[in-house]
Amino acid sequence: MVSRARSWHISLFILGLAGPILFLAGLLSRGLALLNETYLRLGLIFGVLALSAAAAAYSAVRRGNLTARLASLVALVVTIAAIGFAGYLWSNEMRRAFLEVEMVPFEPPQGGILVCPADHSPREKEEARTLEDTLRAYVEGAGLSAELAVRPCYPVSSEEQAQRLGRELRANVILWKEAQPRRNRLEEAFHITVLGARESDLRLEPLSLLMAMSGRASLTLRTATDLERPSTSPYIKTILVPAATGYGFYAVGRPELAAAQFKAALQAPNLPKDIEQALQNAFGLCMLALQRPDLAEEAYNASQKIAPNAQAWVGLGMVALTSHDWDLAAERFTQGIHIDPYDPTSYCGVGVVLASKRDVQGAMRAYRQAIGLNPRLSVPYALLALAHELDANVESARQQYQMASLYAGPSAGLARAVERRAEEIRLNPPTPVPTATPRPTPSPTPIPTSAIYQVQKGDTLKTIADKFGVSVSALAEINNLSDINALDIGQTLLIPKKP
Repeated sequence: MVSRARSWHISLFILGLAGPILFLAGLLSRGLALLNETYLRLGLIFGVLALSAAAAAYSAVRRGNLTARLASLVALVVTIAAIGFAGYLWSNEMRRAFLEVEMVPFEPPQGGILVCPADHSPREKEEARTLEDTLRAYVEGAGLSAELAVRPCYPVSSEEQAQRLGRELRANVILWKEAQPRRNRLEEAFHITVLGARESDLRLEPLSLLMAMSGRASLTLRTATDLERPSTSPYIKTILVPAATGYGFYAVGRPELAAAQFKAALQAPNLPKDIEQALQNAFGLCMLALQRPDLAEEAYNASQKIAPNAQAWVGLGMVALTSHDWDLAAERFTQGIHIDPYDPTSYCGVGVVLASKRDVQGAMRAYRQAIGLNPRLSVPYALLALAHELDANVESARQQYQMASLYAGPSAGLARAVERRAEEIRLNPPTPVPTATPRPTPSPTPIPTSAIYQVQKGDTLKTIADKFGVSVSALAEINNLSDINALDIGQTLLIPKKP
């Protein structure tokens, strides 16, 4: 009888110890995925914990071996602490979830980084959470917590959706991911979508505006892992985090810190060439912001050595603008157009050169081409407004400044600058400046267009195509429309020439 009672007490003692040990082991191995189970499994988990706590409490208060009683008391405390720790983790998870649901925009002057998982699976959410915490640690380490916030967000599935989300929430950087199983491999694509800098003290002068426009970027880092046992990509710590924080630091006006992050990412082993190219361009932009055009030129030339690209030609054009070498700048911006005729920044660069030579009409044509390529960019409207000021056309200038403010997105400084300037020219209208006689080919426009059309209420892509006698596919292609049903009233479209 005594032996049976002793066996019973030992069983209770083991149960009291096993519950918290197994629960903590589950939390350490699976994280909050352990709590993202069905109600039945959650009930089973906490039912076992309750039995374990009851067994430990009974073993602690019964008469018997003092050591066993103390061990049971420790097991009881550990069980309660484990439940409390799980509650703490769960409350943080709920806080993140509420932030996702609330979708509160970042309030100027604070900049923002959004982190979006590939989907709602526990593995992807856990990876996004780790990435979010790592980014936040970098920001805190740089002493920029008050200036740059990192938040979780829901999954996005395209560059267009990421940009729309960034504009709505006034985020500067969006990290998002795609994951696609292929046979026994999980192919992953990490994306960094950069909508530009906060620009709290932006000056409305051409070079500053071109730099603000060049602050936009899009990077894709591709990797793969085992489908059965997926692992975290080593690229996250060596490339993704430094690059994302670099863009974030630049967004809040700290180009020196951003340059250090881009330099660190450039030292990563097995760096993909396209990522290296983008990082060199970003480093060059930081050097321009730090008034080191010599170092900027080195970075842009390094980018060109990897492969000629429009972004590097624009950067080299801006370097030429710093020394007022207008002809060299025009040549470089034109090279950017030849490489990528759909890059609006190159057209804006050509427009800046033409405006500096008082070819106002040529500059306007270049800016309108940039607007036609991407009507949601703010800078081309601001540059077009400056050109209207040269013509002393106050009403047109104010309208373009209003459009620039509308599409300023996370650049609160740009929005304030154009709004302030619109009011200034209303009170003190500018006088026209002498304009040069336009040359035969002032602005290269390799995209064959016949007109520019502004979408009206009730328009569809088919009605517009029928109106100008072109095909829907040609109209969608020249305007880079991924969804032919998504048109906005006031949106500017390029109309291709009739076949």
